[in-house]
Amino acid sequence: MISIIESIICAKEGLMPNDIHVKSREQNIVFARQLIMYYSRKTTLLTFKDIGKYFDLDYSTVINSCHAIDDRLDTDKKIRNKMEFYNTAFGIKDSLDGKTSILQFYGEIKNEMEHLERKINTLRESLDNLNHQIEKL
Repeated sequence: MISIIESIICAKEGLMPNDIHVKSREQNIVFARQLIMYYSRKTTLLTFKDIGKYFDLDYSTVINSCHAIDDRLDTDKKIRNKMEFYNTAFGIKDSLDGKTSILQFYGEIKNEMEHLERKINTLRESLDNLNHQIEKL
């Protein structure tokens, strides 16, 4: 999920995804990385820790990045306009609230499918065990 967000933001910001993973303090890279973390948190079911793992960063860095974006939204109209673009790109229906998004819905469906696959595998194992016991009879 993060890679989709990363691709969209990198394309819009004129960066390559590899640029984001380099330990750089260049403002355009830092800002793009913060945006990716922000939208990963707002539009998916991923935890701060999950997002941090993707970037090989501590979860507290992700929290700080999300707060930095929130802070800039309040004071920087350019950032707010840019965020409106990303909200549209990520399917966030309610402007800047991040509560309902296509990516979050996708994540919920994916989690449910994984849960069902685990159940199916458990049922298959049980069926195999029953078949094995029947063969012994």
